[in-house]
Amino acid sequence: MNRYYKPRDPTNPWPGRIYIGPANTEMERDRKRISYFAFDGPEGSAVAKLKSTYLESLAIVDGLRGKREQTEATRRFTSLGVTEALGEVALTDSLPALRRASAVVEKVKAEIATRASSLTLAKPTDEQRAEQAEVRSALRAMTPQGRDEFLKQNRQNPVVAAAIAGAIPALSGLHPSVHQNIVAEQLEREHGDTIAELRDLEEVVRVADKVVTVAREELRETIGCERAIFEQIAKVAEANDGELPFRVETITVNGQDQEICRVYDLNAGIWRDASADEIQKVA
Repeated sequence: MNRYYKPRDPTNPWPGRIYIGPANTEMERDRKRISYFAFDGPEGSAVAKLKSTYLESLAIVDGLRGKREQTEATRRFTSLGVTEALGEVALTDSLPALRRASAVVEKVKAEIATRASSLTLAKPTDEQRAEQAEVRSALRAMTPQGRDEFLKQNRQNPVVAAAIAGAIPALSGLHPSVHQNIVAEQLEREHGDTIAELRDLEEVVRVADKVVTVAREELRETIGCERAIFEQIAKVAEANDGELPFRVETITVNGQDQEICRVYDLNAGIWRDASADEIQKVA
């Protein structure tokens, strides 16, 4: 069982839902199906960050859908007018926020990949190195059938596995794919706990990643525009990982230097004073 799994508790249910949005047909249910976030981790951990990303993605989708309902309720807009109004909200709010959520998932993925790539086989002692060389020499001297039979009987032997994994395939006479599998098995022996932890974390990532991915398509459907138009909006909104370009300027007021936080408004095409919320995001 995943170490981050949180047993279901009626008094503290899993957050989330099983569909990103309204799903009335079997095709829609397949396309919009997501999972509850059935995991938990300490504050500041990767799991906690993924949980926040999951919940934020749902909130972004619900926020734009609520905006559509409010806009339609005014009865002041045509269908095209509703789409244009929602497109503006998506440009300046929904899509940048979802891109920031996606960036969190991508960062956790990169951290997992970095940790996995850092796992290496233990370096043998001089005595072990000599012993492993003898094993490889014996393997090379065998017929292909003999090697296959020897591996069937001794593949789980740590000495044999270390000898094979510790050198290139040619030195043991094995096919590269067989050698690669044995290297993976040996890494599992030496770093089993870490590898198991990364696998558990990858499962959590898949849940959050699925929500972020389907949330983007749900935004497009909520706006009600064609994919080509949506991608044009998204190209601007998702630039810089959804973060508005930010800078601090120094101005002089009554002979006193003051620092002013400024952001580049992608929609208006101008630099403007940053809001308190925007300053908080980069603080």
